[in-house]
Amino acid sequence: MASVHEHDEAGVRRLTLDNPPLNPLADTLLEALVAALDRAEADRVEALVLIGAGDTFVAGADIRRLEVLARGESRGASTSPPGVAPERPRPALGELIRRLEDWPAPVVAAIDGFALGGGLELALGCHHRVATDEARLGLPELALGLIPGAGGTQRLPRLIGLEAAMELMLSSRQLEAEEALARGLVDELAPRVELLAVATRAARRLTGAPLRRTRLLGDRVETGEAAQALADAARGALTREQRLARFPTLCLDATLAGALEGAERGLEVERACFRECLEDPAAAAMIYLFFAARTAKKAGAKLRGAEAEPLLRRLLEPLAEATAWLASQGASLQEIEGELEAFGWSLEPVMDFYMEIIGAQRVGDARRDPSASASSASGQGSCSVPREEWLPRLLYPLVSGACQALAEGAAARASDLDLALHLGAGFPKLRGGPMKWADRLGPAAVLEALARWHQASGAVVFQPSPALEARAKRGCGFTDE
Repeated sequence: MASVHEHDEAGVRRLTLDNPPLNPLADTLLEALVAALDRAEADRVEALVLIGAGDTFVAGADIRRLEVLARGESRGASTSPPGVAPERPRPALGELIRRLEDWPAPVVAAIDGFALGGGLELALGCHHRVATDEARLGLPELALGLIPGAGGTQRLPRLIGLEAAMELMLSSRQLEAEEALARGLVDELAPRVELLAVATRAARRLTGAPLRRTRLLGDRVETGEAAQALADAARGALTREQRLARFPTLCLDATLAGALEGAERGLEVERACFRECLEDPAAAAMIYLFFAARTAKKAGAKLRGAEAEPLLRRLLEPLAEATAWLASQGASLQEIEGELEAFGWSLEPVMDFYMEIIGAQRVGDARRDPSASASSASGQGSCSVPREEWLPRLLYPLVSGACQALAEGAAARASDLDLALHLGAGFPKLRGGPMKWADRLGPAAVLEALARWHQASGAVVFQPSPALEARAKRGCGFTDE
């Protein structure tokens, strides 16, 4: 169970955060830290040193908890089971960090290994930061479809400047110790074996001196027109996929609010923006892929490179066939690719294979699609299919085929299929993979649409797979194992 170990040495109390292996900020660890701070306050200790057990400070938030929140918020659902009273309030990390920041005595963070996400936000609330050469620091929340939600969008710019802070958050990049020192994110470096001693000396040295409370600093963060110009430039540099999502813009909104209106207002905006991120399906999808990668790695699943190619070819074949059918109805290939790109999917990684199948359809492969012909597949003339149906007609056959592949043992889990398509075919991360994307619809809805299209067109590509029919009959989701 997570715990905080306390040790006193000449007026300095060391608080060791212990939640192996990487000390994530689970509720139990936060509760233990709150209790430890209560005792330190009662004992009137002269200084505090926060350090992580093992070779990591804090690797971030409890991502499982974030997954539950994101799933619930994106569906507008309670996170408590039906018939169960709402869960008791959890310790708020932002409030805990502010308590440390306002502590009347020095608080020093001793950072080894990872200080990521909430772990770095915790360190930002301390008055002084000492790091080892092995330390890695960053705010990678945007890689999960979220933004820093415990003050990171406000405190980071006040240490390293607005432009550098926005770049670090938008890229989810980790800083090595030397760069963190050069940028002002940490105050001094120490060899790993001397980290605790150096941090303790710093705590004693700061006793009685004015304390640097990060949210109150103003000399490094731009304001006014300069801040607005930097934020506009950051928006202009967003990637194509980032432009399709809300969380990058929300991160910039919160950061800019603090620069223009002050940290207190910025913290308010950050909290609201974080909640918006939780309500966006992108967060649930990206956290899902995070755990899909972890599960696949533990299981030894081969979802990259040549070993994954047969699986990818099988999964992409229905998509290519649906493309050929849509082209036969008058859509140009450029328009179809544009529809997928608007969804966030560029087929560049698999274009050769994709075009190979479409080429087979163009010469009238009647077995796969009896309605196709070489002349109609060229995509000349107006398309007879309403534009709003294009994306479902492209993706539903892919989902149906993925269900069959899973049922036949081509992969162990639905998440393996989703991860393979993301890694090998560029399926947009913010959608989570076709199975995760289709989960919001459910097998019954996908089955009904495919059956209707198949009956109307006779196109084999729209014939529902037996595995899809079975899932709809069972009433389970696409990602239920």
